[in-house]
Amino acid sequence: MMAENPIHSYLTKVMKEIKSHEARSYVSSELSYHIIEAKNKWKDKGFSDEEAEEKAILQMGEPAKLGKSLNKIHKPKVDWYMLILVMGALGLGFLPLFVLGDHISTVNLVETKVISVLLGLIVIISFMLFDYRRLRKFGWVFYIIGTSLLVALQLFAGQFVNGSPIIPLGPFTIEGKLALPFLFIAWASFYSSEKFKLWQMVLLFVIPLYYYFTLPMIATAYIYCVMVMVMLAWSTFPRKTTYKVWGAFIIVVLTLVSLSWTVMDYYQKRRFVSVFYTGDADANYVLTLLKEQLLQAGWFGNPDAHYVPDPHTNFVFVSLTAHYGWLFGIMILLVLSLLVLRMVAIFRTVNEPFTKLLLAGAIGLIATQLISNILMSVGVFPSTTMSLPFISYGLMPIVLNGFIVGMVLSIYRRKHIISHYTRKVD
Repeated sequence: MMAENPIHSYLTKVMKEIKSHEARSYVSSELSYHIIEAKNKWKDKGFSDEEAEEKAILQMGEPAKLGKSLNKIHKPKVDWYMLILVMGALGLGFLPLFVLGDHISTVNLVETKVISVLLGLIVIISFMLFDYRRLRKFGWVFYIIGTSLLVALQLFAGQFVNGSPIIPLGPFTIEGKLALPFLFIAWASFYSSEKFKLWQMVLLFVIPLYYYFTLPMIATAYIYCVMVMVMLAWSTFPRKTTYKVWGAFIIVVLTLVSLSWTVMDYYQKRRFVSVFYTGDADANYVLTLLKEQLLQAGWFGNPDAHYVPDPHTNFVFVSLTAHYGWLFGIMILLVLSLLVLRMVAIFRTVNEPFTKLLLAGAIGLIATQLISNILMSVGVFPSTTMSLPFISYGLMPIVLNGFIVGMVLSIYRRKHIISHYTRKVD
């Protein structure tokens, strides 16, 4: 009977103390590398193969003690700080349904909101537990799925909401935002590859953008553009190439905006120009109403606040601020801003390209929605279907943002499994 290899025996004892199954393979590879490296150094000093191996193992230390130490380092962690912020934002999202009960029927809305929040939490927890690194090699698959959803909307959409096409599937709907999670993963995969060419980037970027503009889904197209351009900054492309692409991007967007104008309906056009042209009283009625409600809110709210359009979706910030005051509005901004800043803090702790790109895209997606919704609420951004993350009513926005946070939590959970553990042993 053959004796067990001493290195394998040592690694087995160390691995018994490490609880994380994900960390074991990486730790095993790293320790094996160091043992072999130490063994070769002892052999260079004139020791035999067996003697060098024994000294190298002794150099690593007592296996149980080392295993317990590594287990503490690589124990999966939950970012409770981020989870608390998300839970707080989801809770705030219920308030408009109660304070505006005289204006809207809230029975079905509350039930749907509960279902949306529960599904959002399931998505968050599921992706937090999932190892995000497994997604990297499926970039093309996710891109095809995301683009196919947009093609399906253009060919088979039978209904429209606010001018944007949807495909009803029982209690759920397929809409343009559903493609964003797939495209998000795809671009992180593409940008992290050194084989990815500039012509591929341009072609793959324009195809979904074309569908978003021609459907038309201008708000989602805007979010998609910001996501791709933000992630580009941390891609494998040289910095000069990045600047050139950003310049070309501006030209492409202006061109597509001009083309999309021809397919926008009358309502969409008036909402878009209302920010830039104040001469049309009807088109600016909503903008004027929003500004009045915010000005009259005071620090503690206005008991005589009037009903505003989309009080639980696009203009939820205005409705909550009008009823509870600017102190409450500032609290909303603080919760969501801290959520973005938490993502930035995690971003600063990682260096692996795919991980870095996912975090950059996540920050871009959440921050774009937050900033745009607030600017829209105060009248300096075109009025469009832009949700306030985790607070606005709607299944798709909550699930989409839940997916983003879930990915960030997955990264945080595994960020102590250092990337150099994937190094191959020569």
